[in-house]
Amino acid sequence: MQQAEAESQQIIAVIAATELALELIDTAHEPALQQAQSLLLKAESLLTDCVTCQIEAAYIQYSYGLLNLQQGNYVDALSYLQIAAQNYGEDAVGLSLVDDALGQYYATLGEPRTASMYLRRSLSRRQSPEFDRGKALSYALLGKINLQLENYEQAENFFEQSLDLALQLDSTYARLQAMTGLGQMAIAQAEWETAIIMLQECLQLLQEPIDLSKAAYLYTSLAEAFLGSTDIDRAQICIETEAIPRFQHLQDRYGLAIAKRLLGVILSRRLLNGTDSLTEEAVEKAEDYLLDASMLFEQFGRRQEYARTLYDLACLYNIYDNSNHKYQYQGKAVRTLEMALNALEQSESGTTKLTNQIEALLNQSIGSLSH
Repeated sequence: MQQAEAESQQIIAVIAATELALELIDTAHEPALQQAQSLLLKAESLLTDCVTCQIEAAYIQYSYGLLNLQQGNYVDALSYLQIAAQNYGEDAVGLSLVDDALGQYYATLGEPRTASMYLRRSLSRRQSPEFDRGKALSYALLGKINLQLENYEQAENFFEQSLDLALQLDSTYARLQAMTGLGQMAIAQAEWETAIIMLQECLQLLQEPIDLSKAAYLYTSLAEAFLGSTDIDRAQICIETEAIPRFQHLQDRYGLAIAKRLLGVILSRRLLNGTDSLTEEAVEKAEDYLLDASMLFEQFGRRQEYARTLYDLACLYNIYDNSNHKYQYQGKAVRTLEMALNALEQSESGTTKLTNQIEALLNQSIGSLSH
């Protein structure tokens, strides 16, 4: 009797430590990730002598998978998630968690169709109402993947299903995921004012410093919306004052890549519309941000973001079309666009819209060189 009670208390402690670790992982803050690792090690040690704790062991492996995914250790992340799936056996709750994580894993690697397969399988495991919170998050993830694939109607449908469930459950976290997706959806469709309102509402739902990472990424999306609405100054403030300091504090190199790419685009736009003087130094400043971002995206294997940044770089070079430096920069533009197309050819997530934009600018750049 005493042994059974002791084992029950042990399991409670393991679950508590693991769930706290998951909360820390979600912050994406490096010190918090180190704390999460310590908690998972502690949870593992508590299970050393427990022969009936297979589900709890799987939960720890799943958490290690998310931890490594957050840290960019993709090989280890996949290994932990595969072990977790084996240990969960036929447990639908656990397997749905692993499928969601695998969906995030493949989305991160730029394989949205594979990611979508895992997320749909996760939903198929969550038929009863007690799984509604998990379903809300799966719908939001599916919305983001379909947005990436330019399946806008499907993406909007998934985001709206996610938001409906989030409101029914009164879940701030799920609501935030759905509304962030709808904000990004509005950006993709050039509905700038809708995006700004939606993203500002998302920022009001956050609680920093816990949500420091979410705030940083939301400010990059908000900057993109302001840029689309031609409010360049507010876009620049979002990046320089709000996003970059947060990413630096978090030591988030991927986030910094996004911010640097947007800052390069903002500086390019200032040159294009005459807000800043078109000098070689000004072009080089914007170029430096875009080159830094492209190298980071290439290191992370984010081919679509890499190609998009190269396209932005070529647009910058084309600003000099009517200057004394025309042929120097047009040559750079052609080489940059050829690299972008090559990257998209290797990417499962290469989109028709971006490919068409690159090909159109490449033809224009080649035409300019021949005259």
